[in-house]
Amino acid sequence: MARGTTGLLALLVFGGGAATLPAQLRVVEVPISGRASLDSLARLGFEVADIRSSDGTQRAVIVVSPETQAQLAAHGFRTQALGVARVTTGAAADTFHSFHSFDNPGNGIRATLAAWAAANTLIHVDSVGASYQGRPILAVKIGPPDDSPTRPNVLFLGTHHAREWISTAVAMKLIRWLADSGGALISAHDVWVIPVENPDGYEYTFTADRLWRKNRRPNPGGSYGVDPNRNYPAFWGVDDAGSSGNENAETYRGTTAASEPETRGVMAFHAAHPPVVSISYHSYSGLVLYPWGFRTGQMAPDLPRFEALARVRPRDANPVIYAGLSAAEQQRNAYPEIEPLEQEATPQASYDATLAIVTKRKWNIVARRPPERGREGRIEAVARTAIMGLREDVVIRVRADGQGSRIDIRSSSRYGSFDFGSNAARVRTLIDDIDDAIGRQKPEQPTATAKKAKGPPAKAPPSQPRNR
Repeated sequence: MARGTTGLLALLVFGGGAATLPAQLRVVEVPISGRASLDSLARLGFEVADIRSSDGTQRAVIVVSPETQAQLAAHGFRTQALGVARVTTGAAADTFHSFHSFDNPGNGIRATLAAWAAANTLIHVDSVGASYQGRPILAVKIGPPDDSPTRPNVLFLGTHHAREWISTAVAMKLIRWLADSGGALISAHDVWVIPVENPDGYEYTFTADRLWRKNRRPNPGGSYGVDPNRNYPAFWGVDDAGSSGNENAETYRGTTAASEPETRGVMAFHAAHPPVVSISYHSYSGLVLYPWGFRTGQMAPDLPRFEALARVRPRDANPVIYAGLSAAEQQRNAYPEIEPLEQEATPQASYDATLAIVTKRKWNIVARRPPERGREGRIEAVARTAIMGLREDVVIRVRADGQGSRIDIRSSSRYGSFDFGSNAARVRTLIDDIDDAIGRQKPEQPTATAKKAKGPPAKAPPSQPRNR
């Protein structure tokens, strides 16, 4: 069928004659001096995963290979070992038990989806094509099996970038929730989820190199991989800042637009089932990105639509990202989720910031105790929420001790736990965003789905997602 246009909102080698090599990628920190350094890293093809600050020095966190580390040195950058890790040793050791590969016949993504489809008539598994190494790019439809022109298409995508395991987990969780609790959402829409856009790279992160990002295409110079999210035709190769022509780079865009079978599979899906809205999940920055993203300052003509979808609210600009920009340029580029640089704080400051936000948001505080004399502080609060139309209680517990702050969020949807060290700014941002994301509503208030029962939503002109 051909209907609608797309609005995008914007986180082992099996074949090809290649052999599995020992993991060579590693995470490092690179001292930077501001926006110019970040621009240089981008033009060298690095994805900056984080910016850290301590002792007056700012450092970008990137992933390097032996080849790209030599390239950094040739351009005057020095690397150093990663500082304090974001996860505990126990959490890191348990990583491979918490996430699932693509090929595992017992609990892999492919096997899990097949089992779900066999047990639930609302889950239908199809393929939009095959990867370079021949794995299916699975597309899951949740709801009626037919594809009706009276129901607008909605698409959720995960795992363009192989190492971003959480995006796969989110997509799988979404499939399960929609099948179990979707109700009117899946009866009024044709809802599709592609949980792993890049199955070859994703499987490779389980069997060979945890930090692998691209697909597994052999490149002419002997390296491997194209960044699938830099391979789409829109604005392909417009410059070397948003993508790279260097085949060793993490943001390598490929030899031509849509050169990769994974890219062409997603494009074919769009042609057959044009979505009125699509969300692509990535990690790990915690950003909400929307078109355009091919050049700084270039905004899509339908910008107000995306701002409304993203529920934009003002945030303090990152002093590194915005250094040297005029006030007008800062405003044009003021994405709401850009976090401030690390601001180390005492447990008391983290506790105070958390208490202030929870109180302001009118969460019901059921217990609290400030940190003192080596004893950890604690806040326990409950909010009645409506998450995608499902009303439930969310419990948040905040611990502040000598090691920093820990936030535990629990609900029937099992949100999990988050460690933030002593960073009060991140604690404040998380709670603020939780409250916005879960969309607090009064119990008697109808859900957004119930209000929009008539007809498909307005169709947006096609735009390109902001690069991640």
